[in-house]
Amino acid sequence: MGTLLLLLHLGSHPPFPYNWEPYTILYFLDFWHSPTLNIFHLTDSVMTDSGKSPIGVLPIWLFFKIYGLGLTQLRLPFALLTSMVIPAFWLIARRLSGTMVASLATSLLIFSPVFLLYGRTATIVGISLLLLVISVYLLIRFIQNPSSWHYLIALQLMFLVNTYGYAPLRLLWPLCIFIFIVEIFFQRGKRYIFLFAAILTILVLPFFLNLFYSTSGFSPISTVSRYYNGAGEQIFIINNQNSYHYFLRNKTVFQNTAPSKSKNFLLPLSLISQNTKDYIRKLFDQNTKPVLTNYWQFDGRLYSHILVPFFLIGIFFAFIKARKQLEYRILLVLFFGFGIPLILTSHVDVGRLIFTLPFLLLITANGFIQFLNFVYYWLIKSKFLPHYFVSNFRTPLILGCSLIVVIIVAISTWQDYHVSPVLSKGQSFCTILNNTPIYTTLRSYYFGC
Repeated sequence: MGTLLLLLHLGSHPPFPYNWEPYTILYFLDFWHSPTLNIFHLTDSVMTDSGKSPIGVLPIWLFFKIYGLGLTQLRLPFALLTSMVIPAFWLIARRLSGTMVASLATSLLIFSPVFLLYGRTATIVGISLLLLVISVYLLIRFIQNPSSWHYLIALQLMFLVNTYGYAPLRLLWPLCIFIFIVEIFFQRGKRYIFLFAAILTILVLPFFLNLFYSTSGFSPISTVSRYYNGAGEQIFIINNQNSYHYFLRNKTVFQNTAPSKSKNFLLPLSLISQNTKDYIRKLFDQNTKPVLTNYWQFDGRLYSHILVPFFLIGIFFAFIKARKQLEYRILLVLFFGFGIPLILTSHVDVGRLIFTLPFLLLITANGFIQFLNFVYYWLIKSKFLPHYFVSNFRTPLILGCSLIVVIIVAISTWQDYHVSPVLSKGQSFCTILNNTPIYTTLRSYYFGC
């Protein structure tokens, strides 16, 4: 089902490059014209770098060679690779919350407009989501059985592969270190294993980054700082008022006559405040709009408001159970760890929150099952139904209600995703292509220039 939805009208909805795809094809054409190993050089891995990353360039090159040129062929490898997220996510969800919750969470992911948009788009976002679930699976297997060293080694290798993924994926490295340190205190009998895991994780990635960046000498702090540059769209890096003027929607802060030092302090705080409100807006689905038309806007919809109450129930139970169950500790760290740090960037949109989405839906599914369990036990105690009926009622209740919720979400997704975006960003690239001779024979396939 998930694969079919990702492939449905792949080349015709929309029928033009969209959601940063123009950048992908623009940079890919450099490789197509003159293949080089430069695609393995590390970039800031923002979405517009998709045409410079090997996990983006090589699939496009392969499918163009096999199937020829076209918008469908451009998107097809990304959709097929992203479809693998679905079974992989079910595996990690089952280990964290059980089969029933995992099945519901996976169904919600399949019908997520955000997942469908970025899974069908020719950028590295969907593939990076696959890298995330693979990495998290290795993390969970190691933490659940710390004697399985091969999972820890494989996780270190995934950190190296993840360097070519979408920039927010890089947050997984410090989150894993944090999880290992936390487990030192919660699993004291295995504290030396987790201490070793934390130290190993701290050392391996900076060492290889130093090689990737060809830095003279070993300077882990500067190397890691460069790794998390994020095209300079971090509050700690933004240092001019023009950038703040672009990202801040409330321009009154620039009319403040305070001294420049005070204003330099006020501008970052204003941006943090704006991002915090946008983050909360998305979690509670307040005044949001369809993601297909507002994917880059502050009001793009992350998930349906129908699921918000169950998310709140799920997050409540997760905090209660986190003290005794490591699965809930992992879930909370990954959910908040891929969300809250983005408040310190230039803005918060659904694309940057894509790695929060699986854990958000898992928490929501868990909250929904907890709610149904409460209803079931209330029916038992209230004696509202005959005992012989209630005793066999739990599984049909959960399956039936889960199906209803999935259908409602699917209908909501159809309404969100069935809109027709207008051609805007692709047109701006016609001038670039027309002025670049090597693109002359290819531009008509994508831009109609």
